[in-house]
Amino acid sequence: MLRIALIVSSFPSPDHSHGGIFNYRAAVGLRRLVHLTVVHLRAWKPTHPRRRTARLGDLGYTVLSAPVLPHFIPDSVANSIAFYSRVCWPAIRSLVNNCDLLHSIGTSFAGVLTSQWARWSHVPHVAQAVGTDVNCDLPRYRGYRTYRNWESHVHGVACNSDALAGAFRRLYPRVPNARTLYRGVGLAAFSPAGDANDPLTELRALRVAFLGGIADRRDLPARRDYKAYRGRWGC
Repeated sequence: MLRIALIVSSFPSPDHSHGGIFNYRAAVGLRRLVHLTVVHLRAWKPTHPRRRTARLGDLGYTVLSAPVLPHFIPDSVANSIAFYSRVCWPAIRSLVNNCDLLHSIGTSFAGVLTSQWARWSHVPHVAQAVGTDVNCDLPRYRGYRTYRNWESHVHGVACNSDALAGAFRRLYPRVPNARTLYRGVGLAAFSPAGDANDPLTELRALRVAFLGGIADRRDLPARRDYKAYRGRWGC
């Protein structure tokens, strides 16, 4: 059976039970088909060891912790990745070397970090692009040393939409295997406009199109619009 390490920067935990729910669902689905090891990347706290094991229901996973710099410090993300990759490598090396494939979710942190481990271990690496990483983070950070040539150690990129795949290819045209693998609502079966034969149509029902979460982060250009919508709808 194929041995895969799923490396993520968000995952449900006792102190953040709603975080990384899509990553959790991906792990539950993958482990039906492969021998899966989940690695959750977290910021270090004084009470946390560098590596520990945790459990969510019947799913066990590994938690790696390393100090990271606050976002308001210049070059914080790039420097945190460089530090994280070296500090945690001794704790994760045996796990990585025993895998057939490394699969990271989110290219701008877990993807860049996993590429470093893929280079050191010579294990193939498939990354998943989710949205903000390609549209905001990678264009912003790609000039930093940590981000230079990270794509040379990516053997495939799964993108959540055609638009995202196109954006990734424009940033990294040398990556040969960037493909669209949809994650979300199948629009071939569900229309945002609703079903014309829906019995609720005559009742003037409110139809809601859920387009995805928008993070309330100061470094994202959408934050101002997000705050405006939140104020308008009383969220």
